[in-house]
Amino acid sequence: MSAEDSQARKCQVCAKSEAALDGSSLLQCGRCKNTKYCSKACQSTDWPTHKTNCTAAASSIHNFTQGPPDRSPKKVLLLELEDYSWLGDMYTAFHTSMHQASDYQRIPSESSPAAVVDAITTAPNAIILFEPSIMSAKKRFRADRINRTLVAYVKAGGTLIFGCQTSNHVSPPDLDRYLKDIWDLPWTMGNYQRIPFERKLDSINGKELPRVCNAKAVQLNGVAPGDVVYCQPEEYGPGGAPVVWHEYGSGRIGWVGDVNNEEESGIITRAMCGI
Repeated sequence: MSAEDSQARKCQVCAKSEAALDGSSLLQCGRCKNTKYCSKACQSTDWPTHKTNCTAAASSIHNFTQGPPDRSPKKVLLLELEDYSWLGDMYTAFHTSMHQASDYQRIPSESSPAAVVDAITTAPNAIILFEPSIMSAKKRFRADRINRTLVAYVKAGGTLIFGCQTSNHVSPPDLDRYLKDIWDLPWTMGNYQRIPFERKLDSINGKELPRVCNAKAVQLNGVAPGDVVYCQPEEYGPGGAPVVWHEYGSGRIGWVGDVNNEEESGIITRAMCGI
């Protein structure tokens, strides 16, 4: 490097040139690989201001080195850990739509807890809980490892949706206890009724939601207003939320309380999956 180049390279904080460092080189930010400092002290002083730009620069470099975005179908996992085949073809259209829109994998009811954990740790884009057996107090010991893995998965950025027949076959005590003990959430089971629920959130993951969700659904009480996707119209009095979208760690938890697999619920569930 020429003496002229050394003179031009300066500390971001005190403007001391590299030429004035008696043969030493300026320190370089390890993230953006661009900003220079004459000392650790100057780097520490600048970090509160620099970190916003630095993070953006590091992200740009990461995205560039990763090449073009991944165009492969999003992976969605369905957990049906107890046999619900007695429902017949009630969910045939739902499963078909999921297969068409994603890499859709159903974990069969005969799967061991270890096999379920292995499937979760493949880091799918979203997981749909089809039925509530992992919420049962009587079966909690069998599902303990599964639940711990689900919590870690969501905290790390995954999406878990309590949908399909989950709300229809869980008791209020089991649901309330599960949400509190496993997820530390204040939600409790609320009303169970069919009404035309009003939309409070226009879209999820960039996917527009139906303006009205006409469904027989289990609502949740204690949900923060910003997490309510649909709500009970005022003329029906106070109520809970039949559809919820909650930020949890770096991930998301969805609740779709419809028990009859209405068309609107399929649209909402797919939106939560990002498909």
